[in-house]
Parts: sequence; C-alpha cells; structure tokens
Amino acid sequence: LLRSVDMWLPPALLGAADTELHLLLRNTGGLPLSWSVRYPTEMELQIEHWADVGEPTAAELKQHMIVDKGIISVAPKRGELAVGGSVRVSVRLRHVRADDYELPLLLQVASGKQLVLNVHGRTLAPGEAYAHTPIRDVALPHTPLGLPEPVRATYELPNYSDVPLPWSLDCAELDALTARNFDFKVLSCEADSGVVPPGGVARIPLLFHPLEARTYSAVVALAVGAAARGAADQPDGLGAAGGSGGT
Repeated sequence: LLRSVDMWLPPALLGAADTELHLLLRNTGGLPLSWSVRYPTEMELQIEHWADVGEPTAAELKQHMIVDKGIISVAPKRGELAVGGSVRVSVRLRHVRADDYELPLLLQVASGKQLVLNVHGRTLAPGEAYAHTPIRDVALPHTPLGLPEPVRATYELPNYSDVPLPWSLDCAELDALTARNFDFKVLSCEADSGVVPPGGVARIPLLFHPLEARTYSAVVALAVGAAARGAADQPDGLGAAGGSGGT
C-alpha cells in the first residue's frame, strides 16, 4: 500500500475567500528529479479491455465533481527540481458550495517514491455550528516529579462559523484517574464547558501534576452543539497524555 498523509484545511463560510495551504517540496537527493501531482480523475489504471469496472461509486462521482468544478485545485502540478532545489505547491479550496470535501492526490517522483495526500476541507452553510478538531491527541510536556504546581497546557478550539459554538467536556476518565490516585489530580481540566463566539477561539486549560515516573493518559469526550439542550451535535474524542521521568 502507498503511504498516505492527511491534510486538513480549516473550514470557512460559503462565499468566503479561498482557503490555501502550501507544501514545500525539496530535493534532498544527489540527482535532479521530475515530480508531479495527479488528481484521482487522472489515474491511469491498467485494466484489461474486457474487464467490467462497474458503475462509479458515490465517492468517485463526488471526486469528479470536485475536480471538474475546481473546488479543490493544485498549482503547479508538475516540475523539475535540481539537487538542493525546492518549490512551493499550493492546495486551494474554493468555498462555492456548502459541503464536506475529500480528494486523494497522488504525489509522484519519476522513477521514485509515491505518496497519497488526502486533502480534507469543508464549506459551512450560514448558521451552521461546526467544531474543527483535526488534532485529537494532546501531548503534555515531559514533567519532573515534585513540582509545587501542575504544568499547564492549552487545547485550542476555534469557531469558524458565524454562530456561537457551545462546547462541553466529559471528564469521567479524568475523574476516575483522580480517584485511582487518592483524589490527587494528576490530569485535570480547569474548564469543562463554554461558548466560543463566532470567529473566536476557546483555550481549554489542561493541567498535569504527576505522582509517579510513568506515562498517564485519558480520553476526554468533546461535545459541541446546543448546550442548553444538553445535547451533542458533534461528539469527538480528545486524548490527553503526559509522562514523567522522575525528579
């Protein structure tokens, strides 16, 4: 199987300016090279002439639509790189239709390695509440034992929509970890709910105060939606982990 890398473009409202992400390709080898990026609609499949490939799937039809309408595009798509040379490749998402988008791109080096870049993007409809959480694991810093105060880290939850975004955390695993450590808060969170204003960012504080030289971890469920209803429109799991190497 080809190695694949996920690329998450931050969402934006319908009609907003294009979202753009830049990749820097550099030739670290000892020979010049040719490279190219290909859309899934350009793949040259080696299929026997008699083979029945069947009807395209819904995902394949959507990929064709994304490419045909230029919703996700790449420039430049090919080039040459001298030894030590580099080039910046732009991946652009146009916000012309409210929807989720995913497009696999094949990055190839002539007579060399290949890599699949899975580009993910989203265009938000007016009034749509949405939490963009591509980073699900929070790695807390390596922390010595015996500190008088816990080490603090911050998880950022941006709101790209045009409506307030209520959020809440289910800290049951953190509470269970505290109970197993004689009611000492090894991993804790100072705020378990709030509202992110449109265009704002919630900075959720996470505290780490180890008792032993080991790795601690816990899963904290993040829910966004109508907090007044006590409902979660979009639950996600966040993993918090920290380690201590002793004093």
